[in-house]
Amino acid sequence: MPKFVKTIEELETDLDKWMFVFKNIDKLNNIPPRLQNKIFMKFFGEAEIANMGKGDRTAYEESLKVYRDNKNVMDTARGEGYNAGYHEAEEKLMLELDTERRQKEEAFLQKEEERRQKEEERRQKEELIKFLSLNGTSIAQISEIVHMSEVEIQAIIRK
Repeated sequence: MPKFVKTIEELETDLDKWMFVFKNIDKLNNIPPRLQNKIFMKFFGEAEIANMGKGDRTAYEESLKVYRDNKNVMDTARGEGYNAGYHEAEEKLMLELDTERRQKEEAFLQKEEERRQKEEERRQKEELIKFLSLNGTSIAQISEIVHMSEVEIQAIIRK
């Protein structure tokens, strides 16, 4: 890369940054601020591990193995505890949902029954109005009997 001559201040694109890193990696003692983003931090971390001596790398890998083993043990324990608690919570939630569903179903059935009763009362009132009308009862008298306005009674009679 002898033709790449940009300085750290002249870097504009990611390609410029990578070219700079590859050309100058042996000269860099620390990570320049312009290269401190996630991908370059990971790259420099890997490069540091690759640059370790055999003994240091073995110790690092062993400590990493111990860390991962401990993390897996903790995650497993946490998962088992979570599962036990989850099943209890799931059962409780299912009971609550079932109770709520039954209550809503009962409320719906009650409203439906009330609607049916009102509809039946309306139907009976209309039949009474038509019956009285056919038998010569005046609209004013029907209004007093069924407690409805004369306009409403006339609309029912016209049906």
